[in-house]
Amino acid sequence: MRLVSVLFVGILFLFGCSGEWERYPIANQSDVMHHQIVQSGDVISVSIFDEPNLSKGYSVSSDGSIQMPLVGNIAVSGKTLQMVKKDITDAMKAQGYLVNPQISLSIEQSQTVFILGEVIASGEYGYKAGMTVLDLVAKSGGFSYRANQNKFDIIRKIPNEEDKVIKGEISTRIKSGDVIRVRERFF
Repeated sequence: MRLVSVLFVGILFLFGCSGEWERYPIANQSDVMHHQIVQSGDVISVSIFDEPNLSKGYSVSSDGSIQMPLVGNIAVSGKTLQMVKKDITDAMKAQGYLVNPQISLSIEQSQTVFILGEVIASGEYGYKAGMTVLDLVAKSGGFSYRANQNKFDIIRKIPNEEDKVIKGEISTRIKSGDVIRVRERFF
């Protein structure tokens, strides 16, 4: 009887080690494509199977469109990658250039801003035109209890120059790529 119990426990142990716990759902490209929203200033990587001349990074202009060879302007701002993929596919088919284009998309570069220091969740956040320091603080969960809520350092990257540190206030407008540092108060 004892031998049967040991064998039974051994078999249960082997089934328990079968690796079922290692099977996690993998995020596929379609999940990402349904959630990422394209904005002006982003760079979208377009890859069209067997069409190397059309496969490259396209910048989203200020009017929210990309300019593609053969099909012209395609409005992309405010749409998900899945919607943009459908628009490109439809445009290629409508023009008669490709019968069944196999397209994959990703956002190569996105407009973001960074916040660090005395906030609840420092990190990288999406940028919107006209955004203020207060908007970014709100996205980051608010101030920590030690935050100086009146003065901020804004580190701005200027092409071909050194980074510039700007003293800002809560209503200061920020730009894409800025790093906002919320300082600690001293009382």
